[in-house]
Amino acid sequence: MKILKDTLEVGVETWDDPGSYPNSLAYSPLPSYDYVEEIAGGITVLLEPGDESPDFPITPGFYRSLEEHNYELFEYLRRIIPYGCDVNEWCVFREGDTLTITVSEFEASGDAILALQED
Repeated sequence: MKILKDTLEVGVETWDDPGSYPNSLAYSPLPSYDYVEEIAGGITVLLEPGDESPDFPITPGFYRSLEEHNYELFEYLRRIIPYGCDVNEWCVFREGDTLTITVSEFEASGDAILALQED
């Protein structure tokens, strides 16, 4: 397996409270906080002979995990996604032996922001 291009990037946004409430209990804005808005970009991989299991070929589509299809690819993806971000679904496009993989669906906890700040 050869990584041709890796443009996966975690997009962080800041939520700011507008602070306009009609009652006297909420007289000031709530504190702002950062959150993971998106995981953009993708990875382009060239599969080499022996990279694919004949029992579990990688076809175009959506995957919860690529572990049983190509463990080396699974491990690479697991290392580059920050702690606290759980990818629920990967989208795979295939043209010959070239795969383009993007994040289709994910969930992020507050730990993701902490992990990104430590890097």
